[in-house]
Amino acid sequence: MIRVLIFLLMYLQWFLELWDASHAVLGLIAVIAIQRALHKILISVFLSREFKHDETNRAWWTGKWYGRGLGSHVVSQPAREFVVKIVELGLWSSDFLLGHVLLFMLTPPLLIPYGDRLHATSVSLMLIEVHNSH
Repeated sequence: MIRVLIFLLMYLQWFLELWDASHAVLGLIAVIAIQRALHKILISVFLSREFKHDETNRAWWTGKWYGRGLGSHVVSQPAREFVVKIVELGLWSSDFLLGHVLLFMLTPPLLIPYGDRLHATSVSLMLIEVHNSH
């Protein structure tokens, strides 16, 4: 949710900068850097070590916090698990976006006819050159 709002603000910035792509790329880099910094701060400040069992995660998804063997930590674990879920979903969304960017960047070279043969030939020649140099 936060990432979507940030990208909407970045789109607004791109519009206000008269559709200058260089400013949009710099804004994207800044947004990613700020979000990575926020994630690192959240992880270092709020996230302690997890219990060895997976009871806090199970309690989060079932909503049953008592009777899980958490003891006095039953008060603080819901807030900790909330921060964990925010960080995990933020990391997942960045991986999802990066995967799609790579997919869209690598799709046009796949459409080159006989590209696989060209690639196999160039790799073979490089390997032969490396072998002959030793």
